[in-house]
Amino acid sequence: MKHIESPKVSVIIPTHNYAEYLPDCLDSLLAQTMQDFEIIIIDDASTDNTQEIIDRYSKIFGQKLISLKPEKKVGRGGIRNYGLNLAKGEHITFLDADDAYCPEKIEVQSRYLDEHVDVGGVSCRFYTTNQFLKEPKVGTSQGGRLDLLFGSDYTIFEESIVSLMIRKSIMNQVGLFDEKIIRGQDSDLIIRILRICKIGFINTPLFFYRQHDTNLFSLQGLRERTQSNVIFFKKLLDAEDSSRKKLARQFAFTRLSSQIYALREQSYFPAIMAWFLYLYEFNINLPLSKWAIIGIKTVVGYPVTQFVKRKISLLSAA
Repeated sequence: MKHIESPKVSVIIPTHNYAEYLPDCLDSLLAQTMQDFEIIIIDDASTDNTQEIIDRYSKIFGQKLISLKPEKKVGRGGIRNYGLNLAKGEHITFLDADDAYCPEKIEVQSRYLDEHVDVGGVSCRFYTTNQFLKEPKVGTSQGGRLDLLFGSDYTIFEESIVSLMIRKSIMNQVGLFDEKIIRGQDSDLIIRILRICKIGFINTPLFFYRQHDTNLFSLQGLRERTQSNVIFFKKLLDAEDSSRKKLARQFAFTRLSSQIYALREQSYFPAIMAWFLYLYEFNINLPLSKWAIIGIKTVVGYPVTQFVKRKISLLSAA
């Protein structure tokens, strides 16, 4: 089948066994207020009826839809890289197969890039929903302290790859996703982009992030997250010059500690597990006392942590 040659936007959809959710994802593209885009679906070795869904929507979208299924499973980063290598659009955007776009997302972000030639990409806010895409709530957009490295423009910022639309010319400069980082590839890519250009931000929710059993907490996911963060932050520290090493360490430690505290809101067990895993894997060249304070705060809370901090300060001053 012949495919469109010069789409304004390429929408890259990685999927693995998400046949249950894929129709909602593709229906959200049918509902877009701007239709000058191609769809690139990369199926990462699904064993459900994903291909049936793709075939059905291929008849609806016609030459706008491209699909590919590699011979073996390659993981989220590899799948997205397949899509990037196929993309022909002036702008690149991503859509996970279990999520959905608001009707105006492609039009609003594409127009923003056309009107703001000084930025290389644009992010947006989002809604969180239940597994049925119901009960939407505006998600908390935070730049994960990107402001420490790149300034106040990133105090409020959404790092999810689904929030982004990026100029293809910028993607050509920064390269593909790092496939060694299993979880958190979004942050690694965004930091590489921010080293060469600005990213704009639209303070309006433009997509739906579906929460369901397979994307919530699991021990395997926690292990993958901590190991990926080790790779990500070591890579970050190696890339920064000596004048920014301190900032990079502060950024890394702030991110790691905030993730542990966020897990504590679910229960003590995942937070304590994460603390042990980080302590075992990587201490980002910071004193053990700081890791101890995080551990105490994880277990007993803020007041006791403040007491320990005061004692450490007194001992250091003695």
